[in-house]
Amino acid sequence: MIAVVIPTRNTNYVPPCYNGIPTLVVYDDQKKGFAKTCNQGLATIQSQNIRWAVICNDDAHITQENLELLIAEIDVHTGVIAPTIISDQKIQSAGISVSSWGRVLLRRSIQKKQPDALSGACFLIPSWVRFDDGYLHGFEDIALCSFVKNRGLSLNLVSSAICEHQSGGTLPHYTRDWYALSLYGQLRFFSKSRYVPLILCMAIAQKNIDIEGLKGIWQGFSMWKNHRFFTVT
Repeated sequence: MIAVVIPTRNTNYVPPCYNGIPTLVVYDDQKKGFAKTCNQGLATIQSQNIRWAVICNDDAHITQENLELLIAEIDVHTGVIAPTIISDQKIQSAGISVSSWGRVLLRRSIQKKQPDALSGACFLIPSWVRFDDGYLHGFEDIALCSFVKNRGLSLNLVSSAICEHQSGGTLPHYTRDWYALSLYGQLRFFSKSRYVPLILCMAIAQKNIDIEGLKGIWQGFSMWKNHRFFTVT
């Protein structure tokens, strides 16, 4: 069995209907964070003996046809299965490339090589898997992909399956909070790396960054420095 888990902060959110596939909406009251909210939903469906979950953002939409393309790829080695994420008719993510020195790039084209991670905007995972709830909004999907790979499970991008994503619909991009949470997540993921100064330089050097963005970077760095295992209470 499989269910769709949709985390949202929108109390008026109306979930899509899938024929024969239940949906569970879990609400983030802005104190839990994305990862902890998803874990709540995963625990609920696991308790109902549902073996698989599709995590789908409230600003993402996948049709039943594309959802079934993901389901068809499930096997005993499955860790994460994801569709190609598109926005405005362009590829937003065909997986994610993660370097050992801290650089992370969304892949904008379909490639033969499987990606290092898959976008949490929409992906299918076993219901027993949990996010690291120390992540608030950003890098929790990359950390989860690392978790399953370390257990010998596979990552699979199903390029023929499509999910439309309104990027920034859950957390507006290029705001102070977006910079802070993104950097915090990145530093948390690479916290044992000697490349932390380089990560900070790359963040500051982003195009179109403004004063609020710089404040967000400082806020994210402060969160990481002072609360290495920070969780919202």
